[in-house]
Amino acid sequence: MKKICKAFGGILSLGLLLILPMLTYARSGVSAEYQGYLDEFTIIVEEAILDQDSGYLVDIMSPALADDIGTQLQKQLEDIEILEFQIYDAEYSQIDAMHYRIDTRYSIKAHSGERTWSTSGLSLYMIIEDTPEYLYIADTNLLNVFDGLSMGDFSGAVVGVFFAIVAVGLLFMAFWIWMLVDVLKRDIPDKTLWVVLIVFTNWIGAFIYFFVVRKKYSMKK
Repeated sequence: MKKICKAFGGILSLGLLLILPMLTYARSGVSAEYQGYLDEFTIIVEEAILDQDSGYLVDIMSPALADDIGTQLQKQLEDIEILEFQIYDAEYSQIDAMHYRIDTRYSIKAHSGERTWSTSGLSLYMIIEDTPEYLYIADTNLLNVFDGLSMGDFSGAVVGVFFAIVAVGLLFMAFWIWMLVDVLKRDIPDKTLWVVLIVFTNWIGAFIYFFVVRKKYSMKK
């Protein structure tokens, strides 16, 4: 039994020795020289974004990616003014013989209309395709870089909805108080019952009273 365990342990150790370098290569596998190329490419992307050069950004995309997001990217950059932009903490990994992945974080400060927004620490990735002529971006979440604008618009919409809800709530409360005062001023049977109903069912009881009972009875003289 001990011999079997030792043999199994030896096989497991040998397997780990063979697999771990493969896993390391799959995760990084980028030579120092090629990391220099990817560093330069990352700087080029950073400068193009800071300069809002959407044409150049589209030019360094693969044709398929340019067709997919090029127009939207150009529209986003037209609608904002980028004040600050920085890419940092870049990590590189090799996917296959022709594709590399750049994972970074970024910070951005931009202005749109009358509002300035900023964010930092969010992730940006780019899948780089190495062709005989150039390096191209084959896939990316670059559009998310400019989501601060839509997030701000969403926040503004949330604030607008909040104030609308508050306004409606105040109207309902005013109506409820009006009906409560009204029931006290009218000569109606079971007045106490209606007061209790309006108090405990809030605006529901107030609406029932308004449409069902109120017009049937006159005010006290």
